[in-house]
Amino acid sequence: MIRSHTMAILIAGTLMLAGCHAFKAKPGTTTLEEKPTYQRIDIADKRATAEEQAACAKAGGRVRMAGMLGHDMCVQNMPDAGKICRSSSDCLSRCLADEGMSPNSDQHVTGKCAPTNNPFGCYGTVEGGRFSGVLCVD
Repeated sequence: MIRSHTMAILIAGTLMLAGCHAFKAKPGTTTLEEKPTYQRIDIADKRATAEEQAACAKAGGRVRMAGMLGHDMCVQNMPDAGKICRSSSDCLSRCLADEGMSPNSDQHVTGKCAPTNNPFGCYGTVEGGRFSGVLCVD
């Protein structure tokens, strides 16, 4: 015969296991703390080697000439592209301001995470919930 305190322990253990199962994340979902995965592929020289091109393609990118110097870069779509942000720390890449946004030190704004990892060109940025100006990267 099982004693009452032993039975209580068995019931409590069963409930705890059932509770853990109920809160287990579904496959393919992320928690609020998790960021989407992104594998940065660097090109060591001016032109990508066959191995670097293969690594870029495997990571979902395309090797393109970028910047004024025309060096090869593995340009990848960012998994958090278009996500609302208040700073670049909210993104895997940069927090971009909406086009036409003008600086106003008292105005809190949001931006959107950059669509690709390509840093070249001119674009407005948002940092700390404020429009931080236009940045041009050659």
